[in-house]
Amino acid sequence: VYVSCGNLGSTGMGIYRSADGGVEGSWKKLGGGLPERWTGKTLLALFESSPRIIYADVADMFKSLGLYRSTDRGDTWELISSHDVARYQGWYSHYVRVDPQDENNIIYAGVSFYYSEDGGKTLKKNDRMHVDHHAYANHPTDPDIVYFANDGGVYRTLDGGRTFQALNDGYVTTQFYNGFSSSPTNPYLALGGLQDNSTVMYTGSPRWITGLIGGDGAFTAINPLDNNTMYGSIQWLRIYRSRDRGKSWENISKKLTDSQALFIAPYVLAPSQPQVIYAGKRVVYRSSDGGDTWTVTNASAPLNGMPVISIAVSHTNPDVVYAATVPNASNRAEVFVSTNGGADWKNITDGLPDRYYVDMQVSPANDSTVYITLSGFNSSHLFRSTDQGTSWEDIGGGLPDVPTSAVAIDPDFPSYLYVGNDLGVFVSTNHGKNWLPLADGLPRAVLVMDLSISRANRRIRAVTHGNGVYERPLLTPIVNVENRRQAAASIAQLDRNYPNPFGPRSASAASTTRITFTLVRPASVSLRLFDLAGREIRVLASGRYHAGKHAVTWDGTTGQGLNAVSGTYLYHLQVGSTTRTEKLLYLR
Repeated sequence: VYVSCGNLGSTGMGIYRSADGGVEGSWKKLGGGLPERWTGKTLLALFESSPRIIYADVADMFKSLGLYRSTDRGDTWELISSHDVARYQGWYSHYVRVDPQDENNIIYAGVSFYYSEDGGKTLKKNDRMHVDHHAYANHPTDPDIVYFANDGGVYRTLDGGRTFQALNDGYVTTQFYNGFSSSPTNPYLALGGLQDNSTVMYTGSPRWITGLIGGDGAFTAINPLDNNTMYGSIQWLRIYRSRDRGKSWENISKKLTDSQALFIAPYVLAPSQPQVIYAGKRVVYRSSDGGDTWTVTNASAPLNGMPVISIAVSHTNPDVVYAATVPNASNRAEVFVSTNGGADWKNITDGLPDRYYVDMQVSPANDSTVYITLSGFNSSHLFRSTDQGTSWEDIGGGLPDVPTSAVAIDPDFPSYLYVGNDLGVFVSTNHGKNWLPLADGLPRAVLVMDLSISRANRRIRAVTHGNGVYERPLLTPIVNVENRRQAAASIAQLDRNYPNPFGPRSASAASTTRITFTLVRPASVSLRLFDLAGREIRVLASGRYHAGKHAVTWDGTTGQGLNAVSGTYLYHLQVGSTTRTEKLLYLR
């Protein structure tokens, strides 16, 4: 039995051998030509036909140290290749595989994939698979058939590594990061970032649009007033913007020049004014024009010298923003709030355990109320402040003691809270006093990285790291119908269009229809028209409107000036977190 130790610079580094099945005290540390030390992961492969021959893939944390071979059960070793296959992932993803019947047929994989026909002395690169290689499995009887696992999924070779087939159709292992976004007006539009597999777009089909932007997909955003404007990002806070719903992208982060950012770094659009964007590196940046230009908040000073991990913005005031930083060996994580658009920040950490503050959400009902989730163990994992962080209340009692990555608030019923953690989704219907699992339909112990609410159809999406995305209806309390109507009317009222139906073939023969809505106070309004497939047909109203009654007309044409087809359409009003939807019939 052979064992390799020492990854991540741990003590006891070396390759060990036992000749009696691992009985305690029987292990011998091997040397005879191996590097004196290493800080990364070392992988081993025995030649099945003659197990005196053993290969060792030795690496430091950020580079390969070499491929070594022994022909005497590890007493002595020869350096076969010093090629750096592991590169920056010596601690993580690489291995060596030897053909069970031919000691000279070697597969040596790390970031890229290589095979050799002379025992590793000459390496031939094959770029037909995805990068970052983690594992392999030999076919039990055919040495030319090997299965591979990498950051692109599962692949198979039938000829010892010369050619490959992808085996991923219908195999769901997508690893989403946080920063998932759902359109508030279109239930069939969402964006998310995948580990090493770019940014992807949901358009209502199980087959998502893939390969947007490139790299590791990170945080995303969709402009709630113009769904054609969307944002994606890749590692180290490189932000891209699309104005044509993902067909083309432009880098808008070139002026975010601070050098310190997390690998997956946050940025957030202000819900009430989506042209306002906050983005976090070691400093917090602000844009007031959708990303065309940026300024550094806090008089260009970092919040505390550490990179930002999470940001949350008020639903009604774009100047109220919260941000949290990561810890390091000598400084704890901290939380800050600004009430003047980042001109200055107040430290509001007091009262919180020293953990990673992975997610924050501001209540849609009151921007003084903010929720924060904690990763790690041995503490509560959800806290709430109702006074902009002056004090914190532990509302995580009853939740499992596991890393917790997401919190979501029902925009229509703010007492309903949802939490995502390493075991799944949990819900509270009373501001966090009690919690219940919301596991129906989810895999067991699924790692939920983010929670996203689709307001257009009142559904919540559980965004997982390894199992794709799941959705279900939001819970809805039973309320008196008349009270519900009064509550709706107190915010915004959307009336039925008239005439309905309309169009050249309708009984009224009217060429236009009139849609009215009423506001009790000035507000930003979005009124959009969709077909039943969820495709946006036209923006009927967008912008800030005064209190009172307003009317718009639709003449049966699309936003591109084309004639719409006959059929049923949905017109959708959004005012802050309040949404209203009605149907109309167009007969052409």
